[in-house]
Amino acid sequence: MAEELKGKWKLDHSSKTFDEYLVKLGVGFVKRNLAKVTTNVVQEITIDGDNIKIVITSPVTTKETTFIVGQAVEENTLHGEKVKTTIRWEGNKLIAESTECKQPLTNTRHVEDGMMVNTLTVADVTCQRFYKKIFDLKKKFVIIPFNTSIMKSYTQCPLVGTWKLDHTENYECYLTELGANLVKRQLARVTTNVQEEIQQIDSQTFMCTIWSPVITKRTTYKLDHEISENTLVGERVKSIMSWKEDKLIIQCTESRLPQHDIRYLDDEYMIHEYFVNNVPTKHFYVRVK
Repeated sequence: MAEELKGKWKLDHSSKTFDEYLVKLGVGFVKRNLAKVTTNVVQEITIDGDNIKIVITSPVTTKETTFIVGQAVEENTLHGEKVKTTIRWEGNKLIAESTECKQPLTNTRHVEDGMMVNTLTVADVTCQRFYKKIFDLKKKFVIIPFNTSIMKSYTQCPLVGTWKLDHTENYECYLTELGANLVKRQLARVTTNVQEEIQQIDSQTFMCTIWSPVITKRTTYKLDHEISENTLVGERVKSIMSWKEDKLIIQCTESRLPQHDIRYLDDEYMIHEYFVNNVPTKHFYVRVK
């Protein structure tokens, strides 16, 4: 029961009663509105026998508490009240009950259908917050530690899946260096509905698809084999894909300008970096499936 709760969990959504819960808790109007729009909330749960550490982080606060099952711990709640909290296991649920507080508080965590359900109760008001697990997928891809990209065994590359663009960095400078005209640069900047799908056909073959409302590009690569392809700006180039240090790298071998791009995981993001003449841009993608 403890194993499934271990790890990092990122907030996905909350029930409609979250505002009612905050009102009952006595949270002011400004803080309630801030709490409702703050979605980048992560809980990290570490369990070692009866010792449990829970770290809750968001852009505005970090709260870390260490518990021992069955023993009361003094802590400050997220709304600033000092309470005594005792945790216990009830089946697959981790339940924290607070005493010496203005109103009865209960905080329950359990895993259901792959999500952590965090049920918060104050007096007679209950809300739920649903979290998705953040996986350290890089550990699942095993390669031979020499100058080769051939995998030791056919295990799934952690980049496999569908990813949706979240935001970019330095994109305008990259497009200018690439030679994209004003119209193409403006179109690229405002086109945010971009997805990438990475499929692994076998231990050395990958299919990468990039699609947006204005273009779809699908390319099949074989590790360490040169292929011909069209870039997103329409240039015909030759390129080679390789896997090095947990990164999927595509190096253009014949192109008008020196170009390469790199895909890798960083926390919950897949980062796709493009380089032209050593001018970089970063595209941050979140997993869709």
